[in-house]
Amino acid sequence: MKYNLLIIVLFINLNLFAQNNLDNYFKGIAAFQYGEFEDAIFNLSEAINDNNKDHILYIARGDVYFSSGNYIQAINNYRTAEDIKTETAYLQLAKSYSMLYMTDSSIFFLKNYLDQYNKESKVDIKLD
Repeated sequence: MKYNLLIIVLFINLNLFAQNNLDNYFKGIAAFQYGEFEDAIFNLSEAINDNNKDHILYIARGDVYFSSGNYIQAINNYRTAEDIKTETAYLQLAKSYSMLYMTDSSIFFLKNYLDQYNKESKVDIKLD
């Protein structure tokens, strides 16, 4: 589901990408989908080197770090995305902090996410 969302957002922001940047982005997403986290991080980092003002690239790289269990790097990327465009990575930050058992930070970002005006309704919160 999140992969489809990233691709949709990509087409909305297509004018922000140079062709090489777009190639690196797609290579990174493809590697991520195949579980090749190192290749995904490399390609997404190359895309960021070409365009470090696009929050989508940092969110995508944060997703790779999150999936690989590197929650600190995920948080760093999500925070950079937030610095570029606010209210874009609150949910990802909440999940990352929760994986590190940083409850206060997790709740803070979850509340911010839930308070957003333009939040997406495609997210389920699963309580155990």
